[in-house]
Amino acid sequence: MAVEALATIQQHTSVPIHVPNLSGAISEEVNRWLFAARLLGGDEVSGIYPEGQSLWVGLDDEVDLPDDGTVGIELPLTVPIGGQRVDLGTMVVWLSNATLVERRRHQGRIFHVLTTPDRSYRYRLADKETGS
Repeated sequence: MAVEALATIQQHTSVPIHVPNLSGAISEEVNRWLFAARLLGGDEVSGIYPEGQSLWVGLDDEVDLPDDGTVGIELPLTVPIGGQRVDLGTMVVWLSNATLVERRRHQGRIFHVLTTPDRSYRYRLADKETGS
């Protein structure tokens, strides 16, 4: 599976991808390859954050949530492969029915602390959202 994920990633970058020594690969790194390959293949990847926790999102202080609570946050999609970081564009994290718990200043930045009723979030490749 790891080699197939690397092959998918290679199709989306001009950076030469060399298969690293898989016996020494960190499982978290391999999981990032699998995650990126799923997004690049057009899949949506869902997750659930732990009960009792919330999501911290760095936004401008004056940003308000839309009435329906749907929030899309664009993030870089980069993966570590054999000591290099490969940039694969951007992804969007989607939250549905998000509730703003508070705005909190931390290390000079404003963070919006958000929760969702089912503690879920979804990742998609950014291009899928914009249609470009």
